[in-house]
Amino acid sequence: MPPVSSSRALAFALCALAACSKPPAQRAPVETGSLPDIVLVTIDSLRPDHLGCYGYPAPTSYNIDTLAAAGVRCELALSTTSWTLPSHAALFTGLYDSTHGLVTNGLRLSPKLETLAECLKERGYRTAGFFGGPYLHPAYGLAQGFDTWESCMSPATEELVVKGDLGGEAAHEDVTGPRTVKAVERFLEKSDNRPLFLFVHLFDVHYDYNPPREDVLPFDRDYTGDTNFSHLDSNPSIAKDMPARDRQHLVALYDGEIHFTDRNLAQILSNLSAQRTDRGRLLVITGDHGEEFFEHGNKGHQSSLYDELVRIPLIFNWPGHLQKDTLIRDQVRIIDIMPTLLAVAGVEQPPRMQGRNLWPLLTGKPLPEAPALLELLVDQNDVRGVRYPESKIISWRGKYDQTFGFHLVRDRGEGRTFDLSQDWVVKGKQELQRLVDENAALRKELRAEPEPLDLSPELDWRLHQYGYTEGKESKPK
Repeated sequence: MPPVSSSRALAFALCALAACSKPPAQRAPVETGSLPDIVLVTIDSLRPDHLGCYGYPAPTSYNIDTLAAAGVRCELALSTTSWTLPSHAALFTGLYDSTHGLVTNGLRLSPKLETLAECLKERGYRTAGFFGGPYLHPAYGLAQGFDTWESCMSPATEELVVKGDLGGEAAHEDVTGPRTVKAVERFLEKSDNRPLFLFVHLFDVHYDYNPPREDVLPFDRDYTGDTNFSHLDSNPSIAKDMPARDRQHLVALYDGEIHFTDRNLAQILSNLSAQRTDRGRLLVITGDHGEEFFEHGNKGHQSSLYDELVRIPLIFNWPGHLQKDTLIRDQVRIIDIMPTLLAVAGVEQPPRMQGRNLWPLLTGKPLPEAPALLELLVDQNDVRGVRYPESKIISWRGKYDQTFGFHLVRDRGEGRTFDLSQDWVVKGKQELQRLVDENAALRKELRAEPEPLDLSPELDWRLHQYGYTEGKESKPK
């Protein structure tokens, strides 16, 4: 059995903080006068293994597949966690979850942390973001640095959020993609000559799965059951012992949401191409976390750190600068996206950032192996893991206090666990603790603790009702 790989130290963890606008330490891929537009798309709850470009046999993602074929696809990309709020904070700061601290509800990102949008804005970029899910609401602090930050939720859901409610089931039932297309189109009509950083969060793949009928038919044309698939998180009909035919249709609905979102993304990019003809465009498509269909006994997400929940797609498309049909097999992380985009824009990576610039990998040069730290610290959980290309350690602390090791080459489904009787699991647990301790030291040094979110009693109650606040501890499966 292969031992857990030795990790590389987080090289910049204890360095002095530098401003984002310092001159670059190395030459950027483009000169200052020809900075490309940068478009960053996150698709909520998107599993890479349900995309054609990652080997899925069903036709879910024609447009994403086409973009991947014309650019670079990262085969093994990892989020930091299995839910939306901390993963987007990691994306926008290049920091692990226990470093940026936005790990549970009732908090907003510290304004002391420099975000991707702030760095690009200092570089001269016009910054705009469009979002479809409640955790991207500006109350959580993720809008730092954006000139425009627009909700694409329905008016009814938006009204609930504005009143201090995450939207709950209304948000889960919402269909945000078409509004996102129109919002971006309106924005582009007023665009100017500055380079553009555009962030788009497409929410519809998140449960509930209620795509248009025409987007479901390619995946399950013959379903005649009468199961109600709404309210996935609380619906007792959607359970690990549900009939196989119903489960098949549940997955078909999820695939239909991907198909629907793929169409909406294509429309957004078409509008961009029509309106922004004066600049090149670097497009990055990724996700915030995955989704589980009872592989480890659960549904949805925010329950564990298994691969179906933490693996995400990551695609870079930049015609003329990145070679077509390139596959990166190295393990990469969501925290690596920010430093990569800063390098493209000619901005030096802040020394304390924990992610690293992937541009060498994207252009055929090697980088040392880097571990991926995984953390789930919401809803009374203290679950942490460290993942390497061939192995993973997951440690449940507190009530369960269990640590397991997984050999991912022999056991991709993480079904066979090795406990602390194995020397390599002991060493992996020690390495995990070292990474956690480094995060704690860096967080203390940054002095950028998340701030309290001003919750009304009504919001506090609704958050709990919808499973967004403390009270749901996950048990290891």
